[in-house]
Amino acid sequence: MKHILLILLFLFLLSKETLADTGGLGVAEERQYDFAMSLFNEGEYYRAITEWKRFIFYFPKSELIDDAALFIGKSYLMGKEYDTAIEEFRMFRENFPESDLIPECLYSTGLGHLKKGSITGQGISLKKSYGNILIQYGQIGQS
Repeated sequence: MKHILLILLFLFLLSKETLADTGGLGVAEERQYDFAMSLFNEGEYYRAITEWKRFIFYFPKSELIDDAALFIGKSYLMGKEYDTAIEEFRMFRENFPESDLIPECLYSTGLGHLKKGSITGQGISLKKSYGNILIQYGQIGQS
């Protein structure tokens, strides 16, 4: 019985060390983020989406949560799921309105519309869209 308690104590301490602080990110958190990013970089966009969602589920308080959410949209964009990507970018703007990644999100939204083909003579008016962005976000990049 004593041996079992010692083994359990050892396992508890080992698991606690695995989640130890490493410059703001826990080891498990950093590994999950890096794994999702590696899938994205390898062109495994749909697997990356699953891992980004897993990251958000397990680490909702992470300082990288907005990065992960943006990469879900980028993964759909790269996977040519333009409508889904555009919706993910809309949700990103709604959920992270103060994020430093808003300009990148807006650019990616525009890219999604362009790739989808909705920015044409008959499609979205760029002037109107730009005006709406300025109304919602102000002059991006100006203090």
